[in-house]
Amino acid sequence: MKLSRLLVALAFLSLLLLTQAAWALGPHGPYFGNPDTCGACHVAHAAYSEPLVIKPSQTQTCLVCHDGTGSIYNVYNAVYGFGPLSGSTCFHPVANTGNPVVGSVVECAYCHNPHGSIPKLLWNFWDKTTLATGVYGPDFCLICHGGADRNFTGPADTYWEDALGDHANGFAAHYDTAEVALLPSSGTEVTCVRCHQKHSSSGGGLLAPLIGASLCCSCHADPANSISGRNIQAELDRASNHDVSGTAGMGCTSCHGPHTVGKARLSEWSVANNIYTSVTTETYSDVSDPANTKSVFAGIYTVQDNGIGNVVGTVTDFCLRCHGATSPAATASTAVYVPSTVAFPSTPFTTNNQGWRKTYAGSAHGGKSLLCNECHQEHGSDYSRLQRYPEDTGLADGECLRCHKAGGYSTAPDVKADFLSTYRHPALTISGVHADTEDYMGAPRHAECTDCHDVHQAASGSPVLGASGVVPTYGTTAWAIPTSYTFTASNSYEYEVCLKCHSYYSYGATPPTSPSGGFTETDQSVEFNPNNQGYHAVIGFSKVPQFLDSTNTPRYYGSYVTPWQGNSALTCSDCHSGSRRGPHGSSSAFILKGSGGTLCADCHDQAFYATHAQVPTGNPAVDGSDSLRSGWSNPSLTVEEATYTYNGITATASVYNFHPVHANLGCSSCHSAIPHGWDNRRSLLVTVGDDYPYSGGARLWSAFTLPASCGTWQCTNCHA
Repeated sequence: MKLSRLLVALAFLSLLLLTQAAWALGPHGPYFGNPDTCGACHVAHAAYSEPLVIKPSQTQTCLVCHDGTGSIYNVYNAVYGFGPLSGSTCFHPVANTGNPVVGSVVECAYCHNPHGSIPKLLWNFWDKTTLATGVYGPDFCLICHGGADRNFTGPADTYWEDALGDHANGFAAHYDTAEVALLPSSGTEVTCVRCHQKHSSSGGGLLAPLIGASLCCSCHADPANSISGRNIQAELDRASNHDVSGTAGMGCTSCHGPHTVGKARLSEWSVANNIYTSVTTETYSDVSDPANTKSVFAGIYTVQDNGIGNVVGTVTDFCLRCHGATSPAATASTAVYVPSTVAFPSTPFTTNNQGWRKTYAGSAHGGKSLLCNECHQEHGSDYSRLQRYPEDTGLADGECLRCHKAGGYSTAPDVKADFLSTYRHPALTISGVHADTEDYMGAPRHAECTDCHDVHQAASGSPVLGASGVVPTYGTTAWAIPTSYTFTASNSYEYEVCLKCHSYYSYGATPPTSPSGGFTETDQSVEFNPNNQGYHAVIGFSKVPQFLDSTNTPRYYGSYVTPWQGNSALTCSDCHSGSRRGPHGSSSAFILKGSGGTLCADCHDQAFYATHAQVPTGNPAVDGSDSLRSGWSNPSLTVEEATYTYNGITATASVYNFHPVHANLGCSSCHSAIPHGWDNRRSLLVTVGDDYPYSGGARLWSAFTLPASCGTWQCTNCHA
């Protein structure tokens, strides 16, 4: 046995002689010049183990000095040490420390070459050729945490798997030893120790015990240390921010896998084009897949696919990994790693039916391939909902009008001109009032863009899709407010959006004064009551009556401009809009598309209701026809003739329409000046004694001196 130990000792000393250039300069003494110093750790005849060390194990031999008694480097009971008084809860599993919590997998010499040179002492235990040269940089940690599973024996043979397997990534920005901020003071260039403690830690993963984003921001509060040249800490401290403190179940590493992110930004802002565009030739981006931050197995978001399974995606694809149908759940394995389950704050949304989750791809903005960070700032913002820009005002274009104006983004509709019209919704004069949790009942009325538009759902042809609204429930009484109103986070009809403000639901029994007409506003939920005899068919079905022509074919009374028909359903913006569809603003009062009969003629054929054509004989033509007639016509189902005078010509003709001879009086002379709906008269007919402002233009023939040309039949039948 003694001979065996002697042979081992001789072999060990031979190895030392081969590497004298290294150990002669080592921190453990000038061995080549003074071999007696080897006896501090080794003895020839009373050693406990084959390396001839003076303690039962190699680790205990190291702790003779490194417990704080013989070296300035205390790795036992000092902070981040292996001892029970270190305050650590997570350890590198160094065997024989005497602390039962540590575990037993490796020895000190698996990482440290005790005979190496100052100050690097690091080597590859599995490749002894590095005894003299050492191994530094991130490659040192990757000796165990790289692609090779060292297959530690016994109960610890899952150590590689428990540490999440392969951490190697040739593109990882945090492995770049050219970055001074990543380098430790030891000079080893082991960039990993910028975030991980070498021996132990009071936090998991041997991470420095800093809460939430503090660890990342210990570097990234300095713009010089960020790829984007930004102070990330300052961004996270803004009023609206991504909560990466850990309280919401996410941290910086949910989006930025520290071992997988590269130097390339997924996209960059191009000021010239006012849009985000890819401007980098790097392969890996600075974000990882939140559903799997390990690059090799599931892929990180990259500018190009480099053939190892990376996900090629846009910023929007990246954001929807959390804000889509589901959110990533915490998973830890060699194949998939999600550091924590992503959770959202419990917000009682009322005006945002999708909440934190979005179906953005099908929207008009999504269809234009607009990326999330064109409107949102990823870390934090001074404006609500991480908005990149403030709300629009009359002085400056903000989050919407920077695109929705003449010369704005691509094909975005220009609505700015309408908002500058004489009559408009006050989107440019009111800001900061809207909230995702409001219900509009009794609150100060406001009309910001987000009150009527959900930018993540609004689609071409459905601009108010996804916006909140009010659904009225009616009883059986005409000209009465609904029996109840139901607030809904997502409207089914456009009028529901309008009734949030333009009904009893909003202002109760004290309606405000109309900014257009100077009179008290009327209640649209009463005017569109489906029980009324007369209304435009916005809420209820059309009540335009039918008749049978001479062939007994059912026809609708009146003539309509294509594509309108007597049974057509209407929307508020069919009448209220400016140059763009929707009631943003108009040069006509009440944000109408036009005024008087001009507006009516958009649907009601003016040629039928207001003009006469002359037949070749010079006599007035028959107004209307047997198959298309006015509701105010000869009531007989057969063709009858009547005598009337037009332009001094008295003629006998078939009368299907009495409107032309009254065209000079205007529509509101007989029909309600507010054409939404009216009490119990069909066709919105009003008289002088009816309520104002509905009767604002009413003229009964009995209130005037009848012209001599007015025959008895016409005048007496006006009232029928």
